[in-house]
Amino acid sequence: MATRCNIDPNGKKLRLVGGALIEGIGFLLFVAWMMEMGPSWLLWPSAALWLSGTALMLAALAGYCPLRALGVKTPL
Repeated sequence: MATRCNIDPNGKKLRLVGGALIEGIGFLLFVAWMMEMGPSWLLWPSAALWLSGTALMLAALAGYCPLRALGVKTPL
């Protein structure tokens, strides 16, 4: 079954920029973990942020938000 676009252009832009910011924060936390500037558990939040940012950017590029498809009201 093919998916159809359920995000308007403003929502795509917001998800792309937000995903890039979240992924960047995750990358910075990962670098801090690699350089031993933070605690050992810092790897897990950095991985979660990186994956979340990637999911947001993929939703923006595909133009399809799975949460909206499930009926969740999103602002954009």
